[in-house]
Amino acid sequence: WGWNRGVVRQRDAQPPQRAGKQVGSPRRQWRRDLRRWRLGQSAREACEYAFSLAPETNTEILLYNSVFVPNTVPVEGGIYPPLPDISELELDSTNKLKELANDLPAKLRKPDRVTPSIRYKNKVGLLTDNLPGLLKQENVWMIVIGNKAKKGFVERMIFGSSTSGVIEDSTRPVLLVPENLAFSPIQTIAFASDFHGSDNRAVHFLASLAYCLNANINLVHVFEKPDEARKKGLDFFNKLKGDINYYKFSYEPVDGENVAKMLAGFSEEKGIDLLAIAHQEHPFFRRVFSSSKTHELLKYHHVPLLVFPKRF
Repeated sequence: WGWNRGVVRQRDAQPPQRAGKQVGSPRRQWRRDLRRWRLGQSAREACEYAFSLAPETNTEILLYNSVFVPNTVPVEGGIYPPLPDISELELDSTNKLKELANDLPAKLRKPDRVTPSIRYKNKVGLLTDNLPGLLKQENVWMIVIGNKAKKGFVERMIFGSSTSGVIEDSTRPVLLVPENLAFSPIQTIAFASDFHGSDNRAVHFLASLAYCLNANINLVHVFEKPDEARKKGLDFFNKLKGDINYYKFSYEPVDGENVAKMLAGFSEEKGIDLLAIAHQEHPFFRRVFSSSKTHELLKYHHVPLLVFPKRF
């Protein structure tokens, strides 16, 4: 295969804001905040997941950090504190990325597996502003992001956070790794489909991924109404099966009124290791992620969620 692609970890870096009255000089305050900044646990776990996945897919890793410089707020007397030294922020980011790049192989290297090469880079600005340029400069194969799994997390993650901006602006698949998830071999991939034409490209990507992992792919659709056209799903599957020419490809129709709940149950029953979905402007994606019972989604977000953006 000879792929030369990158697994990218992205996260906005922002020094923490202190509530209430500021103590001491603004410059000294910024430096204290800057020293306290640490790579979050969920972000580190996502990097570890990417490191473990990279040998299986013959990819290298690019650790990427957008250095965010927040707006200043006035202190007592209406005086605005000076902005932190941008070069200092960049150096701090570089040092942390370098430390992480050294820690990953030291912690996860295995003698019987190839150790993936790791590069790192950063840039001042918002992640969503920097992303298009990064994707043009680097031959990115997949973006990997870590997030905390808490009530309402999935809905905010998809529609109301910087992750939403990445999914909207990216032209590459985005892998969302839940917190406290250790890497385990991916043996079964489920793709939740609405039989939309845009699903074709996503399934082709999954087939190339599954080939590397020797994994099964299940094409899943939840039929909420008894009178829905079942033949359409079978015809869609047969056409895809002929197109991708991958023998570990199966079709699993599921009946149920709640799409999120049925996908959760299916993932648990079948032992799904990776759940994938295409983010498109059609009803299926909204049916899954706009459920009032958002906590049901967390049942299957115990496994990684691979989102194919609209522009993929």
